[in-house]
Amino acid sequence: MFASMTIIKALLVIASTTIVAMGAPQKRFGGPLADQFWEEHPSTEDVKSGDSSWIEASICSILERNRAEIEGHIKFDGDWRAIREASCTVFELDQHNVFTYTTGWTEDLKSNWWVHTVRNAIWKQSDAVPGGWATENFLLIDSETHAKADTGLWKITGRESKLETENLGFDTLRDLFLKAENTPMVIKSKKDGLKKLSKSRFYGIKKMVQNDIYCEVTLFDPKGGKGHTLTYDLQWFQSDVAEVGYLL
Repeated sequence: MFASMTIIKALLVIASTTIVAMGAPQKRFGGPLADQFWEEHPSTEDVKSGDSSWIEASICSILERNRAEIEGHIKFDGDWRAIREASCTVFELDQHNVFTYTTGWTEDLKSNWWVHTVRNAIWKQSDAVPGGWATENFLLIDSETHAKADTGLWKITGRESKLETENLGFDTLRDLFLKAENTPMVIKSKKDGLKKLSKSRFYGIKKMVQNDIYCEVTLFDPKGGKGHTLTYDLQWFQSDVAEVGYLL
């Protein structure tokens, strides 16, 4: 299914080769100015969501496993004093859309401009059909979106994913979370009857530590911002989990 994905590119206005030859070159993450933009690399510390958290939860989990899957999809133009324009490549299944997202350098966007670039790239995509995850004006909040736990993962990376929704008891979740050592993973919580997690919220899996006494899971909670995490024993929140999504 994903072999037939069309790559969607949020292109810079200056992105054609003829114009680049005449003007400032484009740069990728990891280029000569990377240390001046992000100290070293983009970080989960840069990520904060509003009431729509599935994109940011996916970003955190991807960064934790392989930041190149974020870095390799973003280009920017400018120097350390002013990012003139930025672009992001995201993926969809069966439609193609090209658009430009431009961001300027401000104190508010100094560290997280790249998060806004990814978020806007997905928001502007043409596959955001009515009743999906966006309107013309905004991304739908977590309680209303049709995005699944794996949606952000495959849209950002273009890789095949899997969504688990059945028989999510303790043993199944423990075995799934073990996979998170090697692949990005996101969970979505249930709408009601929760013990620990917030309702209809997306969380990225950071890590799991288990021994004979406990099975402790650390979750990225992007709404908390600044790399905020929650750590619970799995037995205390297992019944809160509605979906588990991960990359294959």
